[in-house]
Amino acid sequence: MPAPQTLHRILGRILTRFLLLPCLVSVLLLGGFFSYRQYVTLKQQDLLLAESLARYAETYIEDAAFALQHLANRDAEPDPKTLTKDLKQVHDTFPHFERLLWLDAQNTVLAAYPTGLRGADFPLLFPQTRGDPSLMLSRPVYSPQSGRLTITLGHKAPSGDWAIAELNLWALQEHLRLFSPIGGQRQIIVTDAYGNAIVHPEERQVRQQANIGGGELLKSLGENDQGSLLHKEGGLYLFSSLVRMNSLKWVLALSTSANAVFYPFAQTVLALIAFLITFFLVATALFRVALGRKIVTPLSNFASLIQRTARGRRFPPLPAQTQTFAELADIEEEFAQMYQEITRRENELRQGRQYIRSVIDSLPSVFVALDADGTVAQWSSGAQHLAGRPASESIGRPVLELLPQLEPVQGMINKVLSEQRPASLDKLPWKTESGPAIYHLEVYPLQGAPGQGAVLRMDDITTRVHLEDIMVQTEKMMSVGGLAAGMAHEINNPLGGILQGAQNILRRFDPVLPANVEAARKAGLELAALQAYLETRKIPRMLDGIIASGNRAADIVSNMLNFAHSVPACHTSCDLHSLIETVIDLASSDYDLKKRFDFKNIKIVREFAKSIPPLQCTISELEQVLFNLLKNSAQAMNSMPVPPEQPCITISTRVSPSHAQVSVSDNGPGIPDKIRARIFEPFFTTKEVGTGTGLGLSVSYFIITNNHGGTLSVDSLPGQGATFTIRLPLEPRPEGERPAAQA
Repeated sequence: MPAPQTLHRILGRILTRFLLLPCLVSVLLLGGFFSYRQYVTLKQQDLLLAESLARYAETYIEDAAFALQHLANRDAEPDPKTLTKDLKQVHDTFPHFERLLWLDAQNTVLAAYPTGLRGADFPLLFPQTRGDPSLMLSRPVYSPQSGRLTITLGHKAPSGDWAIAELNLWALQEHLRLFSPIGGQRQIIVTDAYGNAIVHPEERQVRQQANIGGGELLKSLGENDQGSLLHKEGGLYLFSSLVRMNSLKWVLALSTSANAVFYPFAQTVLALIAFLITFFLVATALFRVALGRKIVTPLSNFASLIQRTARGRRFPPLPAQTQTFAELADIEEEFAQMYQEITRRENELRQGRQYIRSVIDSLPSVFVALDADGTVAQWSSGAQHLAGRPASESIGRPVLELLPQLEPVQGMINKVLSEQRPASLDKLPWKTESGPAIYHLEVYPLQGAPGQGAVLRMDDITTRVHLEDIMVQTEKMMSVGGLAAGMAHEINNPLGGILQGAQNILRRFDPVLPANVEAARKAGLELAALQAYLETRKIPRMLDGIIASGNRAADIVSNMLNFAHSVPACHTSCDLHSLIETVIDLASSDYDLKKRFDFKNIKIVREFAKSIPPLQCTISELEQVLFNLLKNSAQAMNSMPVPPEQPCITISTRVSPSHAQVSVSDNGPGIPDKIRARIFEPFFTTKEVGTGTGLGLSVSYFIITNNHGGTLSVDSLPGQGATFTIRLPLEPRPEGERPAAQA
């Protein structure tokens, strides 16, 4: 015997049969009717547009033919100079001509413009007559000079000679393509009398001069002058209108996607269907509510309450007694007392469990309770976050399956389960999605449990270990800072001797000093000749280079001292753009003999702001920072396995109300994330031992942030170059103020 149907099911079937289905059928019929009308309208519009485009194409060719006919009917004698002048005049008047030729009766070129082919034979291929036997029209070909599609027009002169022109079809193609944009719903195809593609949505078809005259679309035209066709191409249905150009024997096909017709109406029909279904569901729901309020709901609630009570499930709040049946109200009153007692006991048990669960989940530690065989009995929220699995999927499964990274301590866990003695591990490495972490693991045996078990507790101590490492590294850096300061002081002494010696040498060569003149006289030496020799061998320039390099070395030593000890910088006003140009000139003389690397081969692009106010800064320090950034960019591009075809460094400046910004960008290999996070650390370098100290960027960072109160940041992706950005305040920092610590 089939199960009896509910009132809700009976009501739903009646409303669906007599209300929803008739409305849906009506909407579909209306949608089909309007779609057909749109198809008829589109067919007429496309045919008119195709005829207009065909007339434009005929006019384009006829204008060219008229210009060529006017040239062929000239009265002058076929003199080469006169012919070339006439050809040039026609070429200037009608710019769509690629080339103009004048051939005699034996097809020998007598004159040509703009390319010279005098005396050569010119083959007349693929002639096509248009009713006038003196006019010739070739198939389309690509011009070797311009690379564009052309056709050859020929008109016979009264003398028997031929006036030949190569007509560029680019303007015609572009005009027709305006009506078939890329990715649009419309496309245009034009072929010549032999079926060769002149205009096609696939440029490859035109470029390869594919012959599509035998296609289904063009075959359907037959001998008619125009026609329409609904066909399928490339998985899409298209409406096509075809027009034959009688004067050219060309065929133009204008195709429109069926989506342009049906998609708007399909959207409207679907929207109406969705509205009707929604309205039907709402109306049905309201009717069911009204009907169920008096009959269905009281019976369903009472039946559900009895069912849940019998099966021991959780209970909803007891509904108020609003029954319309006296018999049902009496039964429910007796049942309510039993229901309330069971509910009270169930709530107390549930609250106790929830309280214990909340206490465990509120702690940041990871708690996992294990049975004697190592399966999970309890699973905290911390464990859920660590393993990425909820408690519902974890309880009852082996702990090593859920946390496989505990495999190295499996022996310790088994020992705690068997011997019932606690154990711990201070530093347990762990791999997480955000990176490596370190956990402290403790395993305790369960006390007072029915069977043997254990509890795993794990605490994340990554931050604590990191702070300990930072403290150790800080002590090391303090020692290194003192060592760097001592080395800087020791370097200053021989460096001063070098600079003083170079300056004294320049003074000994000075012809103005009386002492130099007297010494040269005693030695029987012409001081002017010596001076000329020195200038010829560029010795003064070398000494100037020694002094300049020594001064740069002195500045570097001074910056090392500033890095080790906080020394107030001496700020002066400077023009930022002039300073950048000085640094570029200085970097242009940099050359690496080992790597055969010349900075002059790098393209420098300047994108300077129109005006930047003078900056208060230490010029030598800012020059050092910019020089270091330029040199690092150049070395990075030179170290690539395949350097860029044109190495380029872009220096741009910007100004805001409070800061001036300088950006140095390159098209080098970029910086990986792991290296970018440590790039400003002292003594961190990616270069080989002996080629880099790792102090360049750290000292630059110190100069910008500590000495100038600015910021230095880097933005880079591997394979996409790197951009270093310097931001300097326009107003000088108050004396004694230090910048805030930056992460």
